[in-house]
Amino acid sequence: MKKSLKILIFITSIIAGIYMLLYFFPLSFKYKFLYYTDKNPNKDNGIFYGNEVMKYYEEPKSGFVLETSDGIYFIYNNKLMLMSNDNIKEVYTSSSLLYGLGKIGEKIYFSDDNYTYRCNADRVSQLIKYKKEIPEIRIMDNAIYSFEGNKVNKYNKNGKKIFEGNIRTGKSSYASGIGYVFIRNSHVLVNNSGKIYILKPYYYLFNKEKVEYLNISCVADKKYYLNTQAVNDNNPEYVYFENYFLDRMNDDDKETYNKNNYRLTRVNSRTHEVLATRSGQLYGDKFYFITKLYGVFSKSQKKFSKESFIVDSDSAIFICSMKPNFDIDIEGSYDYVYDETGIDFDILYNGIGKVNHIGSMQIKDGNMYFIAGKDDGIYLYRMDIESRQLEELYNFKFSKNMNFYSSTDNMYVRSINMYISKDWNFFYMDFYGKDIDGYKTAILRLDNNGKNPVLVMNTKGEVVMKPLEADK
Repeated sequence: MKKSLKILIFITSIIAGIYMLLYFFPLSFKYKFLYYTDKNPNKDNGIFYGNEVMKYYEEPKSGFVLETSDGIYFIYNNKLMLMSNDNIKEVYTSSSLLYGLGKIGEKIYFSDDNYTYRCNADRVSQLIKYKKEIPEIRIMDNAIYSFEGNKVNKYNKNGKKIFEGNIRTGKSSYASGIGYVFIRNSHVLVNNSGKIYILKPYYYLFNKEKVEYLNISCVADKKYYLNTQAVNDNNPEYVYFENYFLDRMNDDDKETYNKNNYRLTRVNSRTHEVLATRSGQLYGDKFYFITKLYGVFSKSQKKFSKESFIVDSDSAIFICSMKPNFDIDIEGSYDYVYDETGIDFDILYNGIGKVNHIGSMQIKDGNMYFIAGKDDGIYLYRMDIESRQLEELYNFKFSKNMNFYSSTDNMYVRSINMYISKDWNFFYMDFYGKDIDGYKTAILRLDNNGKNPVLVMNTKGEVVMKPLEADK
């Protein structure tokens, strides 16, 4: 009996030792059988209107609007403001820009370069302190996520770290400058430096706090096969795009096309040309995004063969949708991941000949609101996602109300970013000029139908809350 007990204790000790060894010194991700994935995030976990930050070059920009039971919280540069019944009060002021506004339950969270804070209308407290600047913070999925280089950290509502994930980047480096991020069940859809990725989490079997993220490029991609060219030639969409890109070819490409019987084999998105922070949104099970498109002409079906060339569209004048595959997996070496998945997409809006560029967009209640520039100004449109019926809502004629926006006329609007609540649309307008150091921001509010324009904040950071002359 004693001998059996000793053997049992010995075996248990070995198993416990192996477990502790694997716990504290996890094996490489190439041993994939030691990692598991959670359920596919195919269901939205609540209404979410958008959340982002943009920080590129020397021009950091932040903003966001969040509807709560207290009223509407919004960020203006380094200030957290609360709008309640058209009365606005300042809740908190930081020494740096504020980012990542969001809520978990009824608690409000936001961040600056050093801390993530938790607050209500009357009290602000520091929750998480960062060792260095980490402005890429997202409050989603009932948790707090921070993005730093190749790391994704997840915290609970009390600031306790749940896990630290390592992003396997492959051949392209993962850098700061995140435009939009959407998170469901720890799966991430992200625009990093303008390119769309799916970050898929794998949890270590012996320690769930260790997570490896596969970083997979998600490319909107229409393929047209050369062996079915007769079918292509009877496809109106194919004929339209082939003719469109033919018209945009330079003389050398046209000569190559004519001499060698090249044909259009692909139409791909080129989202890395898009820097607008509100240029994409995950809504339901689809991802909607603003993009350029480019055509690949070739004699081979390979994506980028030596016998192919690329023709760009004018600019970001397309609004597309695709269904991202969060369940995608990669076969092969996990020490050095590099892969991309092509996903067929639909074109909801084609701006060829109609607009010069499309900037910010947001979706709510089945309608997409987007801002587009034309030769005669900047306009707000609303499009029904299902019927694709389009209506013009507002014309941003700044000359009518420039004295409200700013104290100087030597200014022009460089960018407009849109944020939405249930009943209103908010527009963060960045003004530039020769007498301005950097840029100045004003905030405009419109009803859902584009009526009743109200200037919320002017470029001097003053609360205004006065109606403007209607521009339409």
